[in-house]
Amino acid sequence: MKIQKLDHYNLQCGNREETLHFYCEILGLEDGSHLRPPSSSPGAWLLVNGHPAVHINFTANTNTDASTGSIDHIAFDATGSSEFEASFTQHGIPFKKNDRPEIGLVQLFVNDPNGVRIELNIRDQAI
Repeated sequence: MKIQKLDHYNLQCGNREETLHFYCEILGLEDGSHLRPPSSSPGAWLLVNGHPAVHINFTANTNTDASTGSIDHIAFDATGSSEFEASFTQHGIPFKKNDRPEIGLVQLFVNDPNGVRIELNIRDQAI
């Protein structure tokens, strides 16, 4: 028995447009809501390489300072550090960059509109 990979994570949020803009336009995930099974509550599925990786339930809660409890961050493997940095800067989104040349890694940390910290691990470039 073993875990193979992270399948998805779920967000409960009230700010639909801002959340979809962040994940689709800023991070580049694909809106796969057409794949989402019928549900009594509104929501979206966001795809990474065709896989529904971020599930969102839209609620009446508009609190963008919601606690993520014991979860510190959600991490994605990514490519294109300079492109992400330029996009974050262009959209006025604060981010933190952590260069790890000893392991060939650049990490970018950014908060989504709901206060969830996102880590992008970028191994596609010389540091």
